Amino acid sequence: MELILHLGVHRTGSTALQRMLNGTSSMLEAVGVRFWGPQVMRIGHLRDFVPSVARAGSDAAPLAQFAPMAAALHDEFALAESEGVRRLIVSDENLLGAMRDNYDSGALYPDARAWLIGTAALFPRAPNEIYIGLRDYAEYAVSIYSHLVLRRAMADFDSSRFVTLGEGRGWSAVLADLVTVFPNSRVRAWRYERRRDMVPGVARAMAGQSVDLPPPKLAPTGGLSRPALDAIRAAWSRPGGRTAERQAEAAALAGIEGPTFDPFDAKLRARLTARFETDWRRIASGAVPGVTVFDPAASEAVR
Repeated sequence: MELILHLGVHRTGSTALQRMLNGTSSMLEAVGVRFWGPQVMRIGHLRDFVPSVARAGSDAAPLAQFAPMAAALHDEFALAESEGVRRLIVSDENLLGAMRDNYDSGALYPDARAWLIGTAALFPRAPNEIYIGLRDYAEYAVSIYSHLVLRRAMADFDSSRFVTLGEGRGWSAVLADLVTVFPNSRVRAWRYERRRDMVPGVARAMAGQSVDLPPPKLAPTGGLSRPALDAIRAAWSRPGGRTAERQAEAAALAGIEGPTFDPFDAKLRARLTARFETDWRRIASGAVPGVTVFDPAASEAVR
């Protein structure tokens, strides 16, 4: 049985991808493909396994504490194999690092290697293939802030913390961590774009090109509008109220239309975009051994 791992980089269409794979699970099962998304990977305290191991460093206690959960997942893996599943797709967004850590540090998954070591312990063997989506640095920074503000009170966006985003540690460095932890896995990276064919293209690649998946009804959405963001922050600033109630209110306010929230001045945005384009070209040219890039809209990987 092949193990296909989707490392869900935050804000790259991971939720839409998981919904598509969940929604077509019967079709996938019919051709020997099984999907494990957050509904499997976050059962009980299993959701805490990777972050606990990553943050423990040399302390082996967390690994020992969660070992029975990993063992249970290994048993489920063996069961799927015995049932004739030919390809197991696993997708989760909490295997590479925490979104809040990225925003606070102004860096891309600074502890990725430690998190990936924890991820490796979840499975009885290394993945055959690992899929990962990469996003323009400026868009990524704005998107993670727009998501975080829906979950908790946030200070105004601080563009200064992202001046060096991607400079010392770009996506190529994250990919280098990935191939260091999983040297025998084939890593396939794609470029996040708001296109209707992106999500089904990635799903098809992970499931096998012979699987005919329906297109999504909508393309991935853009970020919050400036009026929506202002209304959400104002809601969080009011005293009283439980967190769940505030989150529900924030979600309701997210649909307010208006000019898109863009906190970067033109010069800094251009610099971040140019930095991403340079990094993407390096990755596409094979600068990180073991990594290939592909266009989800195409049927074959491109280099």
